[in-house]
Amino acid sequence: MPHAAGVTLHGSCTAPGGGDGSNDVHRERTGKAMARFSLVVYSNPVEGREQEYNDWYSNQHLSDLLAIPGVISARRFKLSGTQIGEGAQTYQYLAIYEVEADDVPSFLKEMMARTASGAIPVTSAMSQELSAVFWDAL
Repeated sequence: MPHAAGVTLHGSCTAPGGGDGSNDVHRERTGKAMARFSLVVYSNPVEGREQEYNDWYSNQHLSDLLAIPGVISARRFKLSGTQIGEGAQTYQYLAIYEVEADDVPSFLKEMMARTASGAIPVTSAMSQELSAVFWDAL
């Protein structure tokens, strides 16, 4: 049976509609519409540094991203040994961040500013080859 090993952390916010994902846009108390989207990141550790990579990701990086206003939750997964088909997989790890913010560009600007300032440090144990993709909720 396929399985995914994962780590889940939740921020202090709760998702609209009780957290079931039924609302993709909601209104804050101010009445302003907020967009709901996910940031999906595929990554790998540098060879020989998997323990350091996982320690940084699970014990620091997830919390750093949860500190950004609007980040509701952060989940990590490791590729299962059982897959559909025989093709090789490029990435061994997946992180999914649920976000409610004014829009994707505003969130991205804040995340990049925090990274540039050192508020979100990046480890050299993570391969520079990764894929980060934003997905809009339906």
